[in-house]
Amino acid sequence: MLVCASHRNINIARYPIRSMSTVTNLVNAALSRLQAGTTTVEFIHKPYSSWPYSRHGPHSLKDSAIATGVSAFRITVLDSSFNPPTLSHRALALLPAADSAADARLLLLSVRNADKTPRPGDASPSQRVEMMVRLAGDVNAAVALVDAPTFIHKAERLRTALPAGAQLSFVQGIDTLERFLSPQYYGDGSLETMHAALRRFFAPEGDDARLVCARRAMGPADLRGESVIIEAAQEWLQADRISIVDIDSELQTFSSSEVRAKVRARDDSWRRMVPDVIADYIEEQNLFLDLT
Repeated sequence: MLVCASHRNINIARYPIRSMSTVTNLVNAALSRLQAGTTTVEFIHKPYSSWPYSRHGPHSLKDSAIATGVSAFRITVLDSSFNPPTLSHRALALLPAADSAADARLLLLSVRNADKTPRPGDASPSQRVEMMVRLAGDVNAAVALVDAPTFIHKAERLRTALPAGAQLSFVQGIDTLERFLSPQYYGDGSLETMHAALRRFFAPEGDDARLVCARRAMGPADLRGESVIIEAAQEWLQADRISIVDIDSELQTFSSSEVRAKVRARDDSWRRMVPDVIADYIEEQNLFLDLT
């Protein structure tokens, strides 16, 4: 187990589902460290020992961009509540950050979301982590926890916990982009404060981050809203710091809230909306059935 000032590594993959109490204790301890400010990021699972470098380790980058002083590799970060992970999450996690000498994937759970609070019937933090680790095994990703409400703060914390040269590409739905470009989430709520924060977030000399935004299935009214969002993002789209992509049209319709509703209604069609390993876990743990 590695412990340092900014982050901590544990690996729950070694604990089987039957040891749920052990996993819960590990996750709760990680949450306590984050909330106490002892750590800024908790790495819960890594797919191989040299992550986020390639399996060959950092020496594999010696002839790459690392020698020129620019970003050596990119990390695709899927930040979500994973309540539960769906096939849409899987598709987003597999989106390429960009062509690079090496790349890595990270599933990130924020323990302090700017908009969402836990509701009766939601999966617990340890259950979400278990599902994230199962999904991570399918997409070759690491799993981490962070105590940060916004992408700006998440990028700052991840930068302190990752090797130099890592460039972060946050993957999100276009509905999340609307919140990302809303001044209310930045300091005093002014446009000036938001723009200053975004410039630090995107600047190569700042957090050097990018956004990859996937379209959602939308009706005519939603499409008009999407055009407004895209217009607000023009500065960053033109600077190649935000990109808009498409995933499979059916996957665009899948949502965690619909899965939870179908499970509660005993409608088995929810199974086709999640990876098999997640469906098995939901049934093993009897998730989303009891709202009391």
